[in-house]
Amino acid sequence: MRTRNLVFSVMTLLLFTSFAYAQVSGVIVDDFGPVTGAIVTVDETGVSTETNDLGVFNINASVGDNLSVMNPNTLAEKSFPVTGLNLGELVLGDAAIGLTDVITLGYSTTTDEAFTGTADVVSSEQIEKKSVSNVLTALAGESAGVVVTTGSGQPGSSSGITIRGIGSINGTTSPLIVVDGIPYEGYMNSINPADVENTVILKDATATAIYGSRGANGVIVINTKKGRKGKSEITFDSKVGFNMSLLPRYSTIESPERYMELGWEGLKNLGALSGESDPGAFASANLFGGDFGIDPMYNMWDATGADLIDPTTGNFRSGVNRKYTPERWEDYAFGTGIRT
Repeated sequence: MRTRNLVFSVMTLLLFTSFAYAQVSGVIVDDFGPVTGAIVTVDETGVSTETNDLGVFNINASVGDNLSVMNPNTLAEKSFPVTGLNLGELVLGDAAIGLTDVITLGYSTTTDEAFTGTADVVSSEQIEKKSVSNVLTALAGESAGVVVTTGSGQPGSSSGITIRGIGSINGTTSPLIVVDGIPYEGYMNSINPADVENTVILKDATATAIYGSRGANGVIVINTKKGRKGKSEITFDSKVGFNMSLLPRYSTIESPERYMELGWEGLKNLGALSGESDPGAFASANLFGGDFGIDPMYNMWDATGADLIDPTTGNFRSGVNRKYTPERWEDYAFGTGIRT
């Protein structure tokens, strides 16, 4: 009888244990989808496991226990209570630290506190504040020791950038550009600044050691935005600006007729200085061509040079008409322009 009771007690204990601690499963997800390699730990027992490629985990736990989950890639952490054997999807959410505190180094990431090198992180918010079409241009003024220079000023031309001065006289001084982990040698204008999540500027040997000699002039690591799980969205971004000339400029002769009057007056003074008997007639005869006159190609009136100026008054004759009116190129170059 005692043996039977002992066996019954052991079986009851094993049965109770099997109910107390069983295989608990679930899926760890975040804004990007299933989290691979997330660490799941039972707080009460210290037992831990990792999620597979689909974010699925299985661990021994009992109802009422607490699971601590951490994403080693973003360092995001969150706790979940065990309410059953199948917990379904557990949303880990965003990282506990901001993107500006995560530094990308070669094939890994680290935090600002743990990093011992020299690096600066430029977030997408800092880039979006500037109305630029080039990612490198957006880095101007964002990091100490980083100098961004514009080239020819031609629309679409790339900017030059140096990190901590010029490191070579004959060799290249441009830093290594790495986009999403791959060295990039194309045009920077091909990268839309709105697609950039953050940019990490690596400055010293500690940060650039993994890139070898190619990182001698510094490394600029550009991380682009990734797709996010959830409802599809359409984003429209519009920017409108005005370009205008506000600097004062010297007064210029704007009337072609006034220019001819002054040219005729100069030739008259030359004739008087040379001893001409009739300086006015000398000026009219030599207004176009000769050694001192204006090039005949600039005669835009339906009259010869001798018939343009009244020698009595020195003013342009009335009744002389223009063959054409020249373009005012100053209006095109310095007029108010709309930029969209």
